[in-house]
Amino acid sequence: WGATFVLWIFLAVSLWATLKGLGVEPVGPALLPRCVASAALATVAGFLILVLPGGLGVREAVLVALIAPYLETLPEMADRAELIACVTAAMLRLEWVAAEVVVSAALYVARPRSLDAETDSSACVPEGGASAVAKQGNGECVSQHAVSAKADGT
Repeated sequence: WGATFVLWIFLAVSLWATLKGLGVEPVGPALLPRCVASAALATVAGFLILVLPGGLGVREAVLVALIAPYLETLPEMADRAELIACVTAAMLRLEWVAAEVVVSAALYVARPRSLDAETDSSACVPEGGASAVAKQGNGECVSQHAVSAKADGT
């Protein structure tokens, strides 16, 4: 739950910053709770619609539905509230996808190298009549028959 809450805070801050970048004023701290709720509801709605990848279109529709009423209360935004809400939703989709790509690439680069070693250990497959294969300390694959023979001294 804690990680999800932190994620929604980051999504809300990106929504808040996008609105500010588009010239929506006033964008003060009082708007942050609305941004948290909007980002969270849009994300959840996107997950609920299983037939669309990443909730494509659903997230944006929910964001527009939640942001446009706020923008309509601002005198300088009232006549173009729907347009600004649509542009905000589209920009957020691009920002969120870009952020996911960057984080995924960083996690891929930073992955533990021991995972590669574990993958290599599964490369030992039985050959011929061997019923099982074991990996020795030096990394060499040997059949259970060969291990038994060494233990018997034959």
